[in-house]
Parts: sequence; C-alpha cells; structure tokens
Amino acid sequence: MTAPFLPMRPLLTSDEPMELKELPQSLLIVGGGYIALELGQMFHRFGTQVTLLERSAELLTHGYEPEVGRTLKQLLVEEGLHVITNAPITQVRHDSDGVRATVRIHGKTQEFRSEQLLLATGRQPNTDTIALERAGVSVDEQGAVVVDSYLQTNVPHIFAAGDVIGRQTESQMATPVGSRDGGIAAQNALANAMRAVDHRVIPRVIFTDPPVAVVGMTEKEAMAAGHPCWCNTLPMELVPRAGAIRDARGFVKIVADATTHEVRWPKLSKLRLFRASRIRVSFRAVRSNAENVLWPFWPSRRNHPACAGIMAL
Repeated sequence: MTAPFLPMRPLLTSDEPMELKELPQSLLIVGGGYIALELGQMFHRFGTQVTLLERSAELLTHGYEPEVGRTLKQLLVEEGLHVITNAPITQVRHDSDGVRATVRIHGKTQEFRSEQLLLATGRQPNTDTIALERAGVSVDEQGAVVVDSYLQTNVPHIFAAGDVIGRQTESQMATPVGSRDGGIAAQNALANAMRAVDHRVIPRVIFTDPPVAVVGMTEKEAMAAGHPCWCNTLPMELVPRAGAIRDARGFVKIVADATTHEVRWPKLSKLRLFRASRIRVSFRAVRSNAENVLWPFWPSRRNHPACAGIMAL
C-alpha cells in the first residue's frame, strides 16, 4: 500500500520482519489493526522499543467490538509498548540514524525517531500487474477482482478466490478463507459444480497475548440489521479457572437477538474456540437458538473449572 507521506526508500511491511538478520533497537509501527498489534507485541518481547501510531481514535476499528481495541491497548501499554492513537502521519524521512516520522497529535506536530519503520495500514489486491484488462476481467475501485457467489468473474470461464477478490462477497483476506475458496473455485471452474461460497460468518483470531477470537456480527452490525440486541459483556476475572491459572485478562461478549434469542452465529462447532483455555471470544453471528447453541456450558452440563464456565454466569 502506498501513502503520500512515504519516502521512495523501501520500508518494512508484514512480509519482511521474518527475514531480518538483526533485531532493530527501536521500531515505529504505522497502523492499529491485527498485524500491527501482533508484530508490535512480538518485537517488544524480543527486546525492541516499539511505538505504535494509529490515526484513528481506537485500535481495531473495523470488524471488532470497541471493547476489544480498548482492552488490548490497555494491556499493551501496561506491558511497555508506546501506543498513540489519533496520530496521523504527515511525513516520513530517512537520515543517518534511521527513520523520522512527523505526526499530528491534538493539533500539534511531534517527531518520532526509530531505527526501522513498519507499515501495517492494510493490504490491497495485487492485480495491477497481471493485465486483467486484456482478459476483460472487471475489478472494483480497490483493484479487487469482482466475483459472484460462485467466485465467477464477468468472464464466464474465469474464476477467482483468495486475497485477489478483496472483500467481494463479504470475503476476508485471510489464509483459511482463500484456501477454502480456492477449492470451491477450482470445482466450479473445472467440474461445473457451481457451489456458492458463504462468507457471512468467518471465525478470526488475533495472535496477541492474550489472544482474541471473534465470529459473526458485532453489536453495531446486529443493530443495523434490525436485530434488537441482547448483548452482554463479562470480565474473565469472574471465572474461577481464570483465577486458578493467574490470568484473568480479557472478557467475553455475546450478541444475541433479544426477541428470538438467536445468537448471531450459526453452528455449535464454533464453540470449540473455547477449548483454548486462555482465549477471549467475542460471540456474534446468525441463526441458532441461544439456549441450544450454548447448552454445553449451562451449569448442569459443563466441565469445571474451565474458562468456558463464563457462559453459565
């Protein structure tokens, strides 16, 4: 991704850190999404002084409950990362000591210096060099290949899947999604199977410590879709198991329809996310009766002690 403040000299993205031969003493990370948080905490624990700059007021502003970003920010700051929000960058330049970034914070200009700068502001499909126009394949304004629910493009014999379709059909640029959709596209293209994809509910995990797992609709999305919300957030410190393992960080949030008692998520199998005892799950999704979906965690039918016991509270 390009931005007007970037210099011509290459900077780090999420691709290069694993190839570094030396650990930088200091690192500026631009962005407040899951890649920025994962790599920021990783480098901090390796011993790098990390400063994270996010132009929005919160971290994880897209597709997550606001409580998730606020909680992770607090935990990262307590751990020692320097996290600054409402901090748009206006200029980046290199000098003999590394990188300098000019940032606008509360109307005032501040300068941050570090040995390296990592850009984690998002990704876009890499379609501008493969001559799609010669094949007549349509792309959207972000460069994503336009597909229908069968992953078929406007050219009938051409199908597309993975990061190249961006967020078409409510897809996500994630390896498990691309892997699954690739098989469906191949079957549709080569065997005329014409299977439709369903991207309405995709489990996602952020590999921070503590980790984050979410699935389905957020409270805001559920309300926008016309579902009167029964929403509840409970801290992990209420769970005996969390106290036993001396790690009560985080919370669980459930979003359900107040009228139908449907949890905004479709399958009982998704609850297996709970088997990771330290995971924090923001429950959201569609079409299952809450009592039936969550029955393994009712007091009379659950293992004890387990972090999943919060479902009984």
